[in-house]
Amino acid sequence: MRSLNDIIEAVKDGEKPDYDELRYALLVLDFIGTMTQSMVLGLYGKDNLNGFDKLKIDNNYKMRQKAFSTDPKHYIGSFDPDLPGYQEDRARSQRIFNGLRRNLSPLDRAGLSDKAIGALLNLSDEGRFAIDFILRHMADNKE
Repeated sequence: MRSLNDIIEAVKDGEKPDYDELRYALLVLDFIGTMTQSMVLGLYGKDNLNGFDKLKIDNNYKMRQKAFSTDPKHYIGSFDPDLPGYQEDRARSQRIFNGLRRNLSPLDRAGLSDKAIGALLNLSDEGRFAIDFILRHMADNKE
């Protein structure tokens, strides 16, 4: 069985993983979501949280509730790998991401802090999703 990341990337690439891979991927994501939500809610009552942090926690909770109560195909919206143009947009996003990864190795040449470089080089799926989202919005606004 492939890793969770490999299964997610395969779906984004338009592949159709087998039933058991998808079943177990859903269970892992549910576990991660449940544990994360539990940790986030544990922080909520802490006195050292500022208003912005509490707002982020509230928004995370609302997003999670919406995701769990919405048809997944509807929730994913324009990030549906079966939509026309999605695979082309994804390939473009991956080229940009891979270009960043290649070109940002020499820290002083990039002119970014070590922390910013680390964040760019270690982008998670959420980071790639954000880049994808930005590019799709830019494309939508050009039309």
